[in-house]
Amino acid sequence: MRSVVVLVLLCMMATRSLAQQPSQNARPVNAFYVLQSDGGGWKKLFEVPEYFPCNSPRVTADGSQIAFDAWKSRLGESLPEAHVLTCRLDGTDLKDLGPGAMPSWSRDGARIACCRYKEQQGAWLMDSDGTNSELLDSRGWGIQWSPDGRSVAFTRERNEVIIRDVSTGVERRLFPEGGSPHSRIYWNMTWSADSTKLAMIADLENNIRELAIVDARGAEYGFERRIAGQFNPMLSWNSDGTRLIFPERVDGVIKLSEIHPFRADPSRPVPGIPAAQRVASGCWLPDGSKLIVLVTEP
Repeated sequence: MRSVVVLVLLCMMATRSLAQQPSQNARPVNAFYVLQSDGGGWKKLFEVPEYFPCNSPRVTADGSQIAFDAWKSRLGESLPEAHVLTCRLDGTDLKDLGPGAMPSWSRDGARIACCRYKEQQGAWLMDSDGTNSELLDSRGWGIQWSPDGRSVAFTRERNEVIIRDVSTGVERRLFPEGGSPHSRIYWNMTWSADSTKLAMIADLENNIRELAIVDARGAEYGFERRIAGQFNPMLSWNSDGTRLIFPERVDGVIKLSEIHPFRADPSRPVPGIPAAQRVASGCWLPDGSKLIVLVTEP
């Protein structure tokens, strides 16, 4: 009898010990949070358990839907298999629109600009339900729709920035041909709310990147090398033009940082995000009232 009691106690202790240990099957997930512009109201909106990782979030002009890219790495998929997903801000009505990355909404929310890999390489436009795809430029990358809906901006040949009028197809370069100041300009550029300027992250030497701002008419009308650092390419500009956010590596950890676009201040952490959160990226609601923050959770 005593041996039975001892055996039961040992089993209970072993079970308790296993319960206290992290699950071997635990896998990270991406979760979307909302944050008020003043740094309050940190709140989880939804998770996307089937897809990991997720990135490049953008919200419709009316603030009702979000688009982002994602793939199923646990099933062996990699970045070239990325799909564009859309849903409401509470995570409902999740739709997989098919191959694509770095989505950007038209002003009326009826169309989405995105990029595709492999045999579909290039910058594309499609309807917001994933139909009626149109290849805009096979050499284009990182396409972003202007807030006024008239133009799209994308890179070509790694360091050119092209502005294309959506209705006429007329294009112009922001830098003179062969005269770009950067060896590479990254995806996920962002427009100012009035569609007059573009902010971008580009390569400097020694693995340092630069955040630069250029006039949408062309660099001859205005170009500012704003700040250098270890940035991830995902920019978002708020509605009144005073806050530009981006992921930045600080002491080996990615944090969501911000600057005033036109003041000579260093970057600072976006207030209100708990220090323990592993931030991937973020974007403003078009009215500037809130931030959507994408984090990775264990």
